[in-house]
Amino acid sequence: MLFVLYAIIFTYIGLVSGSICLNSPFEHWSAWSACEVSCGGGFRLRYCYHDGTHETDRCNVICYNDADFYQGQCHCRRGTTAPCCEDILECSSNPCQNGGTCNEHVNYYTCTCPVGTTGDHCQDILDCASFPCKNGGVCIEHVNFYTCLCPPGTTGHDCDDILECASTPCLNNGTCLEHINYYRCQCVPGTTGVNCVDIPECASSPCQNGGTCVEMINQYHCTCPPTHTGPNCEKDLFSLHDSTCRTGSSCYVVFPVKDTWQGARDFCQARGGHLMVPNDLTEGIFMETFLESMRSRYSEALFWIGGTKTGSSPERWQTGRSSTSRWPDGNGPVALGTECVAMDGRYNFQWQIFPCDRPTFFICEEQTIYVIG
Repeated sequence: MLFVLYAIIFTYIGLVSGSICLNSPFEHWSAWSACEVSCGGGFRLRYCYHDGTHETDRCNVICYNDADFYQGQCHCRRGTTAPCCEDILECSSNPCQNGGTCNEHVNYYTCTCPVGTTGDHCQDILDCASFPCKNGGVCIEHVNFYTCLCPPGTTGHDCDDILECASTPCLNNGTCLEHINYYRCQCVPGTTGVNCVDIPECASSPCQNGGTCVEMINQYHCTCPPTHTGPNCEKDLFSLHDSTCRTGSSCYVVFPVKDTWQGARDFCQARGGHLMVPNDLTEGIFMETFLESMRSRYSEALFWIGGTKTGSSPERWQTGRSSTSRWPDGNGPVALGTECVAMDGRYNFQWQIFPCDRPTFFICEEQTIYVIG
């Protein structure tokens, strides 16, 4: 009986000391408490119903992003950080391009881009920041490329090629050929040089015997004095004339140039003569015969002589009056105003009137000036 009492007392003392829950059924314990931390080395508690003792246990160890837990802490993988490896280090992958600076934030990052770049990752280069368009071109930004809007007179990707031909540098109908950064003129004959300047044909003084040189494109023209003719005034009219003389009378010179009646008159008078005046029938026939003999050398068998007509009045002669009349039948002068007289080969060199400003051949008469060979 005493033994049983001691056993009961010992059992009670064991319960009080906490040993009563050791190896006891589960129902003697309380439920585990909530975990004290959300990550890392958390712990939990439970209590013995009989004696109020408790015990602890590691619980809910949370290491994010596949991190390992040992020695009481999370060992994070690259790109995450303690305590629970829950924050990914976004900048570890160097996401910022073109020299951009990565700024780490919780669960995100930002890039600080250098001048000339833009975009979330500084991936878009601001091509226009370097002012690539030349000669006043306007830069238009696109994604990863740019275009230039070129002003008139320029071309090329960067407006760096000036259209030199836009200023029409080639003179005298020269053709401008555009090349990169230069031009070339294709010159017409008679022009030369970079810009097809006119070759100064008159620089060599081609006009002879007092002729005046008139500059033209690819050619020149000589204005000759009355004594000479030809492209360069090289021909002496006296050396080209057809001439004849009547024994004991005047000499007659026919020049192979055309002029108005007044111009022919001045030409003859400048040489001490005058336009031919047929003073009598014999003289008229003499000239008709001479003119007929050289008809083939003149493009038009028409020659001024020294008479004029006004209306129906008698003809007036430079030297007195002619005693002969050689008007064709029915073809006398009837026009109003002043007309001038010419010997007309179409009518056997009889007289006809024509407008005085008509250029034609003429006959000079003078007894003493011309030396006839």
